[in-house]
Amino acid sequence: MKKNFIGYYPPTDEEINKSWEVGFFAFDTNTLLNLYRYTESTRIDFLKTIKAIKSRLFLPFQVALEYHDNRRNVIGKQNEAYDNLLNDIEKISLSFDNQINQFKKHPSISIEKIFRMKNKAFKKIKGEIKNQKIGHTNFLEDDLILNEVTELFDGKIGDDFSMKELEKIYGEGEDRYNHLIPPGFKDKQKEQRNGMKKRKIYGDLIIWKELIKFGQKVKKPIIFITDEIKDDWWAIENGKTIYPRPELIKEFYDLTGFRILIYNADNFLKYAKEKQLIAEIKDKTIEEVKETLDSNDAVRIPYGYIDNLAASTQLLNVVNNCAETAKLIYADTTASLLGIAGMANAEYIGLNGKIAEAIRMMPNINQGTATNLSAQAALDATLLNNVQFNEGIFTEVENIKLNPGKFEGEKKEID
Repeated sequence: MKKNFIGYYPPTDEEINKSWEVGFFAFDTNTLLNLYRYTESTRIDFLKTIKAIKSRLFLPFQVALEYHDNRRNVIGKQNEAYDNLLNDIEKISLSFDNQINQFKKHPSISIEKIFRMKNKAFKKIKGEIKNQKIGHTNFLEDDLILNEVTELFDGKIGDDFSMKELEKIYGEGEDRYNHLIPPGFKDKQKEQRNGMKKRKIYGDLIIWKELIKFGQKVKKPIIFITDEIKDDWWAIENGKTIYPRPELIKEFYDLTGFRILIYNADNFLKYAKEKQLIAEIKDKTIEEVKETLDSNDAVRIPYGYIDNLAASTQLLNVVNNCAETAKLIYADTTASLLGIAGMANAEYIGLNGKIAEAIRMMPNINQGTATNLSAQAALDATLLNNVQFNEGIFTEVENIKLNPGKFEGEKKEID
């Protein structure tokens, strides 16, 4: 029974150990391209791990092709991220101004003082981002990663399929995609939107065919490391990734006689650490790799590049100042609670509902409004989603929960 449904059974310890001891390691395009998204420390750890298995590496021709086709675009987006971040910071600043300007005519609110505090903080933030941009390595000018990848996989790249073989794969792929047979059927949607060429539409299937072909040739297990997260590679239940698609495991086993292990990059590093493939793989490295995977290939400044910005607490100070103002002015009204969220720019900073969650726990808040705010914040989690001050903001908003009995329409300061 197990042979017929092998994809539904987790690999045994024996299968895992054998794969790591004698199997070959193949990497997907996205895993190699993510090297441009890591900090230097994480990139070094990752490359050291790959070097430890250099004699057992295999790179599908399609992966090598996609890597060379896409690396300049990925590098360019990382370079542009600093300017995009500055533009978004400016949007936050303007939104803040609009919120404060509502109180221009209030007899006891000094909006000039608030603006001076805000402008000073935002000036430091922008200066920090500009300084970090200067220190960012421009791989378009000197691509050290390309050099490393070239050396690692020299002589380890598979042969390309002939045009006749590719046309056969395209024909099979059309049928597979129509019947939602993995891998790659999600790319059919890209074809409809972008008019992609067949080689791109069926790129995942070409890689899969190369892995099977290589497995048949070497007659050994293969460990495939991919940062794909779509359900044409993974079984997903209730939004949670469970295991590789059972159809893939069975197809590979039926055609090669071996079980293929499929890992995301962070799990690959976890296993490598357990098996002491190299002297040390830092936990922070694994966390960053997972974070990059969770970003779903978003344009982002690599984790760690803005650590100094978070450490300086400039953004937190802006939010804290907003909260302090709210404490003094109108802390006992529903409008004030929404004002706090607006000043904190939840819709721009992308707190994934944390501020809305805190607001929902406060008294006198309309639950429907809070729910809408939560949904909006959860959907718009694009800006600064890698700056680790979410918990700080969440804590600050929690600290100004209202005591229903303390305010009776009076504008008092919260102790």
